[in-house]
Amino acid sequence: MKFKNNIIILFIWILLIVWLSSCTNTDNNLNNSDSKIVNEKINQNLKRVWISEFKTELVKNDYTLIDLRTTPELKQTWIISWAIQIDFYAPNFKEKLSYLDKNSKYLIYCRSGNRSGSAIPIMKEMWFINVIELKSWMNTWLSSWEKTLEFE
Repeated sequence: MKFKNNIIILFIWILLIVWLSSCTNTDNNLNNSDSKIVNEKINQNLKRVWISEFKTELVKNDYTLIDLRTTPELKQTWIISWAIQIDFYAPNFKEKLSYLDKNSKYLIYCRSGNRSGSAIPIMKEMWFINVIELKSWMNTWLSSWEKTLEFE
């Protein structure tokens, strides 16, 4: 009798394990499908652009501008007064990004393009949907800035 009870308990455990593993697989498939759709949208809207396209985006006025330079760098050259500074090298960089609305549009830049280029994958990982990065040197931008745009 004891052997028969042990077999029944073992059979119930096996059924439970099989059922739980099938539920987990179904959930993963749904998550992978949703994740794939979101990733496709992110990949379409996370882009690196040259100065002319970046300036075109600036004129649209439907974004938040983020300056990834350090405070000493800002003192050397302040580009746009309404840009939010989030120091890429700060230990709380990701934390500061986490306070931002991931569905909003962001334009990002730094001094050389290295930090902003490194910020793109971080923002992608954090599920930011729409980020445009200036992929050229800030000095090039500054030299062409006055020639093409005027702001109040």
